[in-house]
Amino acid sequence: MACLFSLNAPAQNDFNFKDPTTGISNRVYVQYTDSIVETFYYRGGKKIKTNDELLYFWYAARDIKHTRGAFEGKLLHGKYTMFYYNKDLLAKGEFKYGLKYGVWKSWYKGGEIKKKEKWCKGRIVGTAYYYSAAGVIQQKKKYTDKKGSRIITNYNAQGGILSKEYYSKNKLVNTITYQLNSKGKYVVSKPEKEKKTKIKKTKEKESKKKTKEKKAPKVKEKKSKTPKIKIQKFRQVVPGGIGT
Repeated sequence: MACLFSLNAPAQNDFNFKDPTTGISNRVYVQYTDSIVETFYYRGGKKIKTNDELLYFWYAARDIKHTRGAFEGKLLHGKYTMFYYNKDLLAKGEFKYGLKYGVWKSWYKGGEIKKKEKWCKGRIVGTAYYYSAAGVIQQKKKYTDKKGSRIITNYNAQGGILSKEYYSKNKLVNTITYQLNSKGKYVVSKPEKEKKTKIKKTKEKESKKKTKEKKAPKVKEKKSKTPKIKIQKFRQVVPGGIGT
């Protein structure tokens, strides 16, 4: 079911309830070191089923607490306004049964807008805007589904686009960067091509010669063979003939 936002919607009866018999209201004030909060809590009898993925805001022991998937106190329900000590606005929004709902805004001390978000049943939806103290856009987040898919656009101090980050299921899947061109416009930056270094022919020849010298096979020296001398044996002839 889609959330319908209306800045001028009438307050619901259970948002600001005052018991006529006791005079007890569901309006509460919480004081911090640098701010004061005015808000309301739920006093009805509706049984609230919690979701483990959502953050619940509740009131207990004169303080506003928040836990994911559970609560142990009085759920915030109605308008929420936070002031600086000089009564300037710090933050403003609305709760329904402990969950953030509708348009939420916050401001710097000087009065400049700090951020603007839209919430539906405890989930941030649509496009959220974040600004610097000078009022310049610094970041924009566009939420596309409940599974963490979003597009984050980042800006520099002057409001010029720097990059776009694409997320799917809370994981970064792609990034596009931008640069300022000669016409003063921000365009998608192209990846730089690797410059191929040209080697001079003389250096190529020298390197080839060196490699050839290194790879040249070693010539084996042939051992000179000494000629064999044949020794002839001579018989000694004895005078007198045979048998003498």
